[in-house]
Amino acid sequence: ERLVGSEMCIRDRDGIVGTVTVKADEISRLFVLPEQQRKGYGQALLAYAEQQVFAAYPQATLDASLPAKAMYLKQGYHAQAFHSLPAEGLTFLCYDVMVKAR
Repeated sequence: ERLVGSEMCIRDRDGIVGTVTVKADEISRLFVLPEQQRKGYGQALLAYAEQQVFAAYPQATLDASLPAKAMYLKQGYHAQAFHSLPAEGLTFLCYDVMVKAR
């Protein structure tokens, strides 16, 4: 089993606008600045991450926040599990574990 680990950042003339991290078959920390969203940066970062994962693994796994879930569904991911963790006060951190096969 080959371990995959890499990071990628996208920059524009003003600096870093987005980033993603890949560790083994897991895609994490995919983030694009709110003012830079809907410009294709997230899809480019996801495509890079998937290329890294699928070179060594049959499926990619990631944790998706509710706002990001629609993007991942459009890219062929499906929800495998839902998690809700208590946070400060009466709030909860909710996310889906999503997977996509090669």
